[in-house]
Amino acid sequence: FAMYCLVLLYRALRDELKPIRPVGKFLCVKLVVFVSFWQAVLIALLVKVGVISDRHTWDWDSVEAVATGLQDFIICIEMFLAAIAHHYTFTYKPYVQEAEEGSCFDSFLAMWDFSDIRADVTDQVRNV
Repeated sequence: FAMYCLVLLYRALRDELKPIRPVGKFLCVKLVVFVSFWQAVLIALLVKVGVISDRHTWDWDSVEAVATGLQDFIICIEMFLAAIAHHYTFTYKPYVQEAEEGSCFDSFLAMWDFSDIRADVTDQVRNV
């Protein structure tokens, strides 16, 4: 249901979301969760069927320890690949601005200026 709602939200706001390219970001986050879950299911199935059995434990304590170690190892590889995908998908480049003249104190004060938020809320309340 949550995925269905996200697809509906994207279809309704496709033009507004186009500048931030949300599809790649969505896929990066969802694939990490999706692949991690299904590989855990697959490893549990391999243990249940007997492909990973007591004779495959080598120096490990139990079959469960082998399954957990295998899951952890695969997740380490996945997270490396996910980090590369996140580096390109969640790039910093749209947020880089030319440095303005001013001191660090001026930048600090600008960070705490909430007038833009107040203006946005006021505009939205007027429209609603």
